[in-house]
Amino acid sequence: MEDLGRWIIERHVPIYSTIEVTWRCNLHCIHCDMDPPRKDEEEISTDEIKDILKQMAKEGSLFLTLTGGEPLLREDLWEILEYAKSLKFIPKIITNGTLITKEYADRIKSLELLEVDISIYGVTAEVHDAITGVQGSFEKTKEAIELLRKRDVKINLLTVLMRDNYFQYQELREHAEGMDVEHNISPTIFPKRNGSKEPLELRINDKQLKEYVDGRLPDGCSSVKELGRPDNTMPHCNFGRLYCAVDAYGRVYPCIIRTASVGNLRKESLRKIWRESEKLKAIRSITLEDLKECKACQYSSICNRCPALAYAEDGKYTGVSSEACRTSKLVMEVFNENQEKVSRA
Repeated sequence: MEDLGRWIIERHVPIYSTIEVTWRCNLHCIHCDMDPPRKDEEEISTDEIKDILKQMAKEGSLFLTLTGGEPLLREDLWEILEYAKSLKFIPKIITNGTLITKEYADRIKSLELLEVDISIYGVTAEVHDAITGVQGSFEKTKEAIELLRKRDVKINLLTVLMRDNYFQYQELREHAEGMDVEHNISPTIFPKRNGSKEPLELRINDKQLKEYVDGRLPDGCSSVKELGRPDNTMPHCNFGRLYCAVDAYGRVYPCIIRTASVGNLRKESLRKIWRESEKLKAIRSITLEDLKECKACQYSSICNRCPALAYAEDGKYTGVSSEACRTSKLVMEVFNENQEKVSRA
């Protein structure tokens, strides 16, 4: 399997593909990085999406994520999912859940999706609805979760941890554990795609981030090496190699986290873009030597730097990510403090 994985990476097979089927959404989340739907361009049609899926399949894509915006706003979503299944994709959807009815839950069950990812931001309506900007959204999301649980659909709850919900962090974890569902909690908040850094004001502070980090360090961790990435020889994740994303207007990106577009499927084929794009070639050629500021950093061995976040925050794939720097520093502080406690015991 290790040889197969290396073969896939070396040949840049986009195993993981994502399509933003719409930029429209029925919520108004305060931390959202999305731009409003374009007025000068139509979203990709059903036929265009089917053609994109065929192209992705030919390039070797296997795992497919359909997201938005809110994907359930597209009336053709079921047709798209059925077509994806016919091409042997393993699909999942990311949704806020508010539009899932009994009928929709039945359709989701029948499609045998890999999972359904549902955004949840609090354990009370007061907190969740304040973040989504829509009263009643919490109850609708809760109903969707129960509808899917009753049908044994695999659910993964997604929570962005921010200043407005941090005080419910532990309750959120316990709530998910009580429902026996997967729960992905992340304190990462991105700048808006139009360049605005307004959402970054919602990030949790250093004290809160240290508490979060402390709760996620491996039990009994006694060595800094245990905090490092499995493969510290890679300059970044496999974006642009294993990951491919397409937005609601046919533009192609190295991953779903917004970076510079590498092509447009309304003008060129995916094969041409994926294999010939000079921007992708540049991304794939990045080595550790190119990360000049990061290379000499004392925290480099434990840093989970995201190149897309670095690009969004500071304008360069090869530059620092301000948030990764902050997190790595605090991880080391927590580790050292815990080691001191152990030595005193």
